Amino acid sequence: MHDGSPDSAVTAFPDFQRFAILREPVDRIRSVYRMFCRSESTFRHRQLQALFGISDVRLSFLDFLAMATRIRNHHWEQMVRFLPTTGTAGLMAFRMEDDFALEFEAFFAAEFGVSLTLPRLNVTNSNNDNGLSAEERSLVEAMFPDDLAFYDVDALRPSSAA
Repeated sequence: MHDGSPDSAVTAFPDFQRFAILREPVDRIRSVYRMFCRSESTFRHRQLQALFGISDVRLSFLDFLAMATRIRNHHWEQMVRFLPTTGTAGLMAFRMEDDFALEFEAFFAAEFGVSLTLPRLNVTNSNNDNGLSAEERSLVEAMFPDDLAFYDVDALRPSSAA
């Protein structure tokens, strides 16, 4: 993707089987938050400090979301932006849910005759109660409207509204 667009990749490799893996937006942004603000990675800390112009990376999730809505980065860009708009016949889109590994293993076996055994790590929480405050929920909805629509679930619906 650094050398072109999703459409240019489809054009350059028309005979390749294409697939995309989409992660549920709330789980994805929480994972990115942990990577930048809760990990021990000095590389990520320096990167976040350079992006946000701050000296301390110990941000709350809400503060991180507020800054991320103003300063975009590929780590928290909408994922649908990376899907092709042309030549989408045969495009397989996988959603990272509880059965993701099984679906992906079956896809590779059927399409390529390759047997995979994926580790079951960083499982997406399919529970609709993501424990977001109203303010956090509003920022996530503003950041990922197309991803949420593509994912076709109300990932931000509180469990009481279910």
